[in-house]
Amino acid sequence: MADTQSIKTPTLFIGGGDTTGSLATMHRALAPHVAGSATAMIAGARHWMFEQAPQDYCRVVMDFLAR
Repeated sequence: MADTQSIKTPTLFIGGGDTTGSLATMHRALAPHVAGSATAMIAGARHWMFEQAPQDYCRVVMDFLAR
């Protein structure tokens, strides 16, 4: 986790709400250690949320970039 604390760039941790396995929890564990980060889950999508819910994915990314 020490490496994550060295990240100074605003970071978006984004995932599909229906993703399973370790990937589903990895960004939730990392996000609190990255200053200025945000976490978003795309409901009803899995790992390929940008294909399964492209409008929701783009909205989340654009909202993050606009902040």
